[in-house]
Amino acid sequence: MVDEAYLPPPQHSWMDVLRQMPEEKKNRLIKKLSDEEASAVMDDWFLHARREQIEPPGRGWYVWLILSGRGFGKNWAGANWLIEQHRKGLSKSSCIIAATANDLRNYCIEGPSGVLQQAPKNFRPRYVESKNQLQWPNGTITTLLTSEKPNRIRGGNFDRAWCDEMAHWTSPEKCWDNLQFALRLGSRVKAVVTTTPRPIRKIRELMEDEGKSVVVTRGSTYDNIRNLSETYINTVIKQYEGTSLGR
Repeated sequence: MVDEAYLPPPQHSWMDVLRQMPEEKKNRLIKKLSDEEASAVMDDWFLHARREQIEPPGRGWYVWLILSGRGFGKNWAGANWLIEQHRKGLSKSSCIIAATANDLRNYCIEGPSGVLQQAPKNFRPRYVESKNQLQWPNGTITTLLTSEKPNRIRGGNFDRAWCDEMAHWTSPEKCWDNLQFALRLGSRVKAVVTTTPRPIRKIRELMEDEGKSVVVTRGSTYDNIRNLSETYINTVIKQYEGTSLGR
């Protein structure tokens, strides 16, 4: 049983209270929860996300563009955003577009920040590689695509899209244009673009629409420093900080 001093007011849920708590107090409370309650907390990505990794408020935006350096957690944000869209019933048919098939599998699907690792145990999709699909427990579908085959994108019928590393796509303009034809399911379609910053034309065009249909989140490796390994900090950040390659 949880001490009554920790019980949330009637108008709030456990999650509402936990999200507003300091980390130390949050951990003390989690220790007092039942196994079921603790499991729900640990599977709630919103509790572990930084503000810049959470979907922008409001309905007016069409594209959420996350521009950041390596280690920021943009894949983590993209994967969890997509999971929440399906879990909450906001998406019936989505897609993931990565630069290559290897990137799609290794980073977006199976990697530590990929969908299969981030999805809660009670809402983990089935990865059907032969069909290039993630099949969610509620019957919804995510189609898996790459920039290497831009013409395949056009034939889809999607309401949500996660576009990973657009800066490294093959023919980003053609891929993006084909996606516009495919994002036609429902009245409020949305796309999240997670990419390292590079001055390619398509990214510049999206940035020009900031404040209109595009929300831009900017960040660096340092924003996520507490979640990076000491080895990465010592061998990558410190070694390449300030160099042209590091930038």
